[in-house]
Amino acid sequence: MKNSKKVVFAVTSGSIPILFKGNNIFISKLEIRDNVVENYHEVFLKDVKKFKWLGPNIFMAENEECIYYVMTKKESKFNKYLAFSKHIPQKGKMFPCTRLLYNYSACSEDSIVTSPVNRITKLSDNLYKIKTRHEYIVKIIN
Repeated sequence: MKNSKKVVFAVTSGSIPILFKGNNIFISKLEIRDNVVENYHEVFLKDVKKFKWLGPNIFMAENEECIYYVMTKKESKFNKYLAFSKHIPQKGKMFPCTRLLYNYSACSEDSIVTSPVNRITKLSDNLYKIKTRHEYIVKIIN
């Protein structure tokens, strides 16, 4: 929780990118209002300083201003998701959230209630990694 940079959720519109530090990529940044994705903004992410795969379909890219959690499209099933919620996760309780999915080559939102939360890791002030039957990186929104 040592990083105070802005956390941004985004998706890629094309195939899974191959990134290295210092590369520039196009992503679609999500604008979330009232627990709904209101808009997608194309962003040219410059000067990536840190890059890490978090799963087969999610990576983290960091530049000077923000930390981006980016979901990529993948043709096979996976069990890691980006999600957002107005609620703080609690161990042993089911968790209401909206997760991002790729359907028919486009990103969509799916409002769900997860199975009971087994494990919670706080990544920053408004970001958690939770484990249910699946794994979620959850951004808490106001």
